[in-house]
Amino acid sequence: MTLDTTIQKLTCHLSIDDPSRLPARAEMPHHQAIANAIREEDLLRAPLKYLVLEDMGFWKR
Repeated sequence: MTLDTTIQKLTCHLSIDDPSRLPARAEMPHHQAIANAIREEDLLRAPLKYLVLEDMGFWKR
């Protein structure tokens, strides 16, 4: 199985149950904390890279 195949399998199962609730996420404390960390660490300056560690069998960033 390739990385692309794995990503396709994972993304095909994701769905949003109630899209009307999406705008309220910005006000939730845990979303604000994540946004602050992203800004402070400048994490959006480059795309995040994901690797599959074959010997461990799980995703790691």
